[in-house]
Amino acid sequence: MAKSAVEQIEHQEASGKAADLEQDALYQANLSQARLGSLEKDLGMEGTDYNLATSILFVGYLLMQLPSNLLLTRVRPSLFLGIAMAIWGVISACQAAVQSFSGLVVTRFFLGFVEAPFFPGAVMLMSSWYTRKELSHRIAWFYAGSSLANAFGGLIGAGVLGNLDGAHGIDGWRWLFIIEGVITIGVSLLAAIFLPNYPATTSWLDAQEQSYAQWRLIADAGEADDAKSTSFKEALALVFADKRIYLFILLQHTSLLSQNFQYFFPTIVQTLGYNNIQTLLITAPVWIATFLISLLVTWTSGKTDDRSLHIIALMLVSVVGGIICTATTNTGARFFAMFLMPMGAVSAYQIILAWVANSFPRPLVKRSAAIALANMIGNTASIYGSYMWPASSGPRYLPGGSATAAIALVVALVALVIRLVHARMNKQLEAAEASQDLSVDSNDPESRTTGFRYILVCQREASVKVEQTSPLRQTLASRHNFKFESALVMAKTYDKAIPFGSADLEVTGLFKRGKSVGKDLPLIVLIHGGAVNAAYFDNSSFSYPAILSERGHNVLNIQRSGYGDNPIPRTQTPIIHSIPVITNLIGQVYRNEVGNQEGVIIFGHSLGAATTFAIAAQSELPFPLLGVGGLGIVPSQGKTGFLPDVDPAPEGDRVVIPDIGKLFALMFGPIEYIDDKLLTADALFSSSQAGVKSEIKEFEKGWYNRLTQEIFPAVKVPVQYLAAEYEIAWQGLEEAQPRFDRLAKLFTAAPYVEAELLPKGGHNYEFSKSSSKLLDLRLDFISKMIERSKSYSSAFSSIPVLDFAQSLSPSTKPEFLANLRAALVNVGFFYLTNPLVSPTIQSEFVQKGIELFDLPLEKKLEIEMVNSPHFLGYSKLGAEITALKTDYREQFDFATELPAPGPHEPLFRNIIGPNQWPDEEAIPGFRDSLEQYLAEVSRLAVSFISLVAEALDLPPTALDQAFETPQQHKLKIIKYPTPATDNKPESRFQGVGPHKDSEFLTFLLQATPHHGLEVQNKAGDWVSAPPIPDSFVVNIGRALEALTGGVCTATTHRVSLRSENFVDSDGNDLGPRFSFPVFQGVSPNLSADKIDLVIPKHIRDLVKDEKVKSDAEATFNQMFRTCIGEGNLVARVTSHQDVGQRWYPDILAKALKGQQDFLAR
Repeated sequence: MAKSAVEQIEHQEASGKAADLEQDALYQANLSQARLGSLEKDLGMEGTDYNLATSILFVGYLLMQLPSNLLLTRVRPSLFLGIAMAIWGVISACQAAVQSFSGLVVTRFFLGFVEAPFFPGAVMLMSSWYTRKELSHRIAWFYAGSSLANAFGGLIGAGVLGNLDGAHGIDGWRWLFIIEGVITIGVSLLAAIFLPNYPATTSWLDAQEQSYAQWRLIADAGEADDAKSTSFKEALALVFADKRIYLFILLQHTSLLSQNFQYFFPTIVQTLGYNNIQTLLITAPVWIATFLISLLVTWTSGKTDDRSLHIIALMLVSVVGGIICTATTNTGARFFAMFLMPMGAVSAYQIILAWVANSFPRPLVKRSAAIALANMIGNTASIYGSYMWPASSGPRYLPGGSATAAIALVVALVALVIRLVHARMNKQLEAAEASQDLSVDSNDPESRTTGFRYILVCQREASVKVEQTSPLRQTLASRHNFKFESALVMAKTYDKAIPFGSADLEVTGLFKRGKSVGKDLPLIVLIHGGAVNAAYFDNSSFSYPAILSERGHNVLNIQRSGYGDNPIPRTQTPIIHSIPVITNLIGQVYRNEVGNQEGVIIFGHSLGAATTFAIAAQSELPFPLLGVGGLGIVPSQGKTGFLPDVDPAPEGDRVVIPDIGKLFALMFGPIEYIDDKLLTADALFSSSQAGVKSEIKEFEKGWYNRLTQEIFPAVKVPVQYLAAEYEIAWQGLEEAQPRFDRLAKLFTAAPYVEAELLPKGGHNYEFSKSSSKLLDLRLDFISKMIERSKSYSSAFSSIPVLDFAQSLSPSTKPEFLANLRAALVNVGFFYLTNPLVSPTIQSEFVQKGIELFDLPLEKKLEIEMVNSPHFLGYSKLGAEITALKTDYREQFDFATELPAPGPHEPLFRNIIGPNQWPDEEAIPGFRDSLEQYLAEVSRLAVSFISLVAEALDLPPTALDQAFETPQQHKLKIIKYPTPATDNKPESRFQGVGPHKDSEFLTFLLQATPHHGLEVQNKAGDWVSAPPIPDSFVVNIGRALEALTGGVCTATTHRVSLRSENFVDSDGNDLGPRFSFPVFQGVSPNLSADKIDLVIPKHIRDLVKDEKVKSDAEATFNQMFRTCIGEGNLVARVTSHQDVGQRWYPDILAKALKGQQDFLAR
């Protein structure tokens, strides 16, 4: 499907617009060809009349560009551009009828007026189909029409002027206008048929291909084009407020000015001494060469993600051409210059066009205005530029040639300035993400989604590097003969290097497979610290990888920082950005490399310890985490623990160290081992240690305080917390121990904590006297975690099936309750057969629900969710976010019809409110069908309130306290389009990302036979939950888990879009997947202090997993805030950020600031 969609786009859009641009260019160039005939003589033209006739076209051309491009966002592009072409073909042919110079001027003014929509409109339309990386090369193919028009225009002109001059009493130049006008009218008819509209409205793509075309843009820029999201007035305001537009206007203006030789090209070439016909023929090779060079440089521009350097190089080529053109009249040299000038200037201009569109990606109307404005003002160069080549300055044309060379140099300088501006903005985006202060507001010209960067060059290659030996170590080694060890042991013995990540952040782990000892053991992950302490886990004295591998463990080494002889790649990205990448790397290794392991244990040192605890604090992980350990990390108030005397880093290359002696005593050990008089501040933390300085600055801004306030209390697995005496105080154990004990007690959610302050210990193992003790502590902790891992061996491998009919008979109800209890406690999911929901009502509703997606887009947008503060209505493909990633689904949200809350009620009660209903005439009977189905499922849901209570040996009414009357249940109607089937990254998006539902119970109807629903067991494995006919899939929400103190377990689940889930057993395509979940609502006012529920001990003892218990205890505090309604509102705002931005901007801003992966919702 993906290949089909892209191929159709390529064939129909690129070829169609190239042909159209060829016609456009013919009209801008045909006057120069007609000049070689008797045009000027027949119309009595003299002096600068030809220059005026050339420039007047651009007056009309410029006046219409901005309004036409804005209008293009509201109408069908194929029809609008096709009609414009037909009209300009007619006007062009009318030029043949003019009898005076004034008639020619008027005709060409209106010709420019109707030509105006095409060029900027075509660039804007292509930017609505192609990703930023693809755009420049596509523009080159599109712009190929211009080069080919100049080439073949010369051939056509030669043929017409040479063979038709005087035919039927008509001059050759008049035949030229007639023939090219008729051709254009014919091409306009083809354009109306073959040019596409926008991805969502192009008729020759089917629904799945339309979805895929939109999804490519969502993945590239973070959101799809939405023409109606911004008004024309707002678009202009956005463009003028963005200061970069003025640089791009200058860039495009000077670029076009450097090309004004095009309109006098035949005249200039004629100075080489050839006659008129020969001159027209000679121009063809120049433009063919320009066409080929353009394709090459735009391809390399897209391949390397570079714009500016290509433009600079090409404009320098044009400078050389201009200099040669004016410096000599030698025929060979000037003919060579004729090649250089367009090959440089015209090729660079094609990259500039893509750069403008790339730099203003969204919203659509702003991008349209930016393209038109830059093109409009840029083309004013063609008005006065035509006067730079007066006939009187021939044959050398010194004014035009020298001015063109100088202006080409200006283009190169402006491109360099824009590159520097974008580099600065990228740094600002990185800083905003690092501080969690990146807003998502498409109406803000400076706002971009997380991960967005302006295109510079080769960013991927710059993201990961191996750092050289630090100046500190060089100094110590040379002056004190210290031997510094790197991770040499594993560096020589690892089995596999495993890279993971994206263009913005890559991490590579070294994997060492354990020697088989006949039993399954946990995967051990070691996350190293900064460059100067990278050997704490792995050195020639003691190597954890070597020891653990001998014992049978698989080991994964992950390096935060490295130095010369350590080949483990490092990341320069701040800790908070590396957390999800390192987490997913561990998950990948756990799944793909070790398979049957019994969980994961992670140890970290220094910066690696901060990363380790942050990973452990996440609410959901792609692997079972048994325990974590951290060494060399001591939080303090306002300053870092192990660097208390380091001032905040100033602007410059070095960090200021007021007291070198105290610093080294603190970091490395007792002062007698170090002669501080021999050390200088210049030796420490130089700018060559990329990333280390930025991370120290990051700590100074409060990262350590964040550890104590947010991360330590959220770690829910056993903890080994160690620190060296000299990392916490110089004065020795007596003063250090009380403070360390207080820090250790911050692990409030962990089942148990091992905390020890190591005497005579330093931050780096070379200075530590506690190496052997440290090794023993680590191995003892691992042994305890292996014992604990046995609790994961009973993880479920299938979803139980319960028969609801059993609950209705006194004789079978006990068996049903026992099965329900097992499902509630051990799985969190079950199938429910015989649910007593009317098959007729259900069938009719499913049919209506599927028909709902067939409504025209404008009908769907009438009830778009962004219009509802209650999060009810239509969501476009890619509008919802789960686990910080965009879901590949289209959906409608409805609920039990209830009025909106009153003005004095708490804001969180806005999650309750009235529906947005589709037009009854558009889909008759839909509302009635939905309300009947929702009433049926609601009765089923209410019956489970007492059944769950009885399964927990509670009175049937024990859980009634969680509900209010009337209840509002939510219903989603979801369509998952068939995903892309190729191997491109676009084909690997999630249907719904890993998550837990928020409410009491969810009753899911899988309406089509697709597989894809997957449930994660305690071992971290994904268990398939395929459809069972005439059944619901029922799962527990966080509210029920919290109500029962973790006895009922809310289980992580997702919807996978693997291609095999969209075909049946015979390989036949199943089409889109449809599902209909109903979420049983609880009272939004419910909070932890209002729960009065005592579950019997024999039921609570069924839960063996301490992590599940601590998860439940933290649910209200971390997820539901003060009450369930408040937590649910925050969750809805972060998953539907467009709704949040409109109705709850303050909550969204706060949620995004606090939403990081260690608190993944």
